[in-house]
Amino acid sequence: MPMHPLSENSSLSLTMTIRRMGVYLQPSGADDLRQGRFDIREFSYDACGNMTQDASFGLGHSNIYHPRLNLVTAIGYRKGADGESAASHEYGYDALMRPVQRRDSWDGTTPATTRNFTCNSRSELVEDRISQGGSFSYQYDNIGNRKTARELEEEVSYDANDLNQYVDIAGGEEHFKPVYDADGNQATIRTSTGIWEVSYDANDRPIVFTSQDGRTAINCGYDYRGRRFEKKVFVNGAIASHSWFLYRDYLQVAQLDLRHPEPVLVKSYLWDPTESMATRILMMTCWQENGMKVKGHLYFMHDVMKNVTSIFDGQHTRRARYEYAPFGSLLTTEGDMAQENKFRFSCEFSDDELGLVYYNYRHLNPADGRWTNRDPIVEQGGWNLYGFLDNRVINCIDILGKNYLL
Repeated sequence: MPMHPLSENSSLSLTMTIRRMGVYLQPSGADDLRQGRFDIREFSYDACGNMTQDASFGLGHSNIYHPRLNLVTAIGYRKGADGESAASHEYGYDALMRPVQRRDSWDGTTPATTRNFTCNSRSELVEDRISQGGSFSYQYDNIGNRKTARELEEEVSYDANDLNQYVDIAGGEEHFKPVYDADGNQATIRTSTGIWEVSYDANDRPIVFTSQDGRTAINCGYDYRGRRFEKKVFVNGAIASHSWFLYRDYLQVAQLDLRHPEPVLVKSYLWDPTESMATRILMMTCWQENGMKVKGHLYFMHDVMKNVTSIFDGQHTRRARYEYAPFGSLLTTEGDMAQENKFRFSCEFSDDELGLVYYNYRHLNPADGRWTNRDPIVEQGGWNLYGFLDNRVINCIDILGKNYLL
């Protein structure tokens, strides 16, 4: 990974080569580059160490920062270093450095979207108003439990007990009463896909999800570090999917299909090596012919909260576009690869069958805007052990379901 000395304008650049399979980072020689086995990714930094530009895979990415604050005010993506705009995300902040507005622009055929945010004195999000129509508004008690939520046209009220567990969720005349086990794990969950019964192991990890009608069951296995390495989906008693996941530390780098005599590689992933904690997925490689031949590479674009907003292929064709509600529900899903890709909100794995987002240590339920069980670091994580980012969802990022960063 060669580094170049500071230039006259006190900026720093570095170049690294990335193996196309999307799993390893390592230096390469000219022969590797000529034979097309590697891509070059170049990064540029300002005098404060902030990344201002990077380019690879035929796509350009740039960040613009506030002149006095360490805050990103604009993110831009282009097809080629100086090509047409593929996507951009612009941000405005208040005196407390909280986002008050974002503007998302796409290509010429997709209209731009402006969203205006309002926070309370605790910096909890209380309103997200969309320029094209629709809004999200929330009310909380003094410890962060929801009292009411109005998301687009649906209004829901919540009642919490002394353990900060929701015991009654009412939308119109419909009431749902969650059930918890003795360890505080939510054993009956309502998500965007329905109601699920959940069984947990002794380490409070969900191992079996069963749909209310009994037709669908999902079994999960975990390794000694708590990472989910296996997921098996049954529909009407038949195996619909059976996946193994491979990790580098807590980053998923490959997915295998076990419905064959030998495990078959179906996807591999490359993550941003410049981010040590809250990293982003950069590339997904799809495989064919029993995992022996590359089918194609897909390249990811993100907003400032590391949500995946677009996916492009090697021909600069957009294959997916996403927009999100404040707590992770999908508002827009476009493109033939939008469902195939599972890393979306906050670059975490979406369990589409369950309507949950998997953060390694816990699952987020976007429908309720909170975790399905208590914080594994207990009171070190705050007063409310079920709260997601203390409801500061427009300027915080969670790491592994345990800690969050501003």
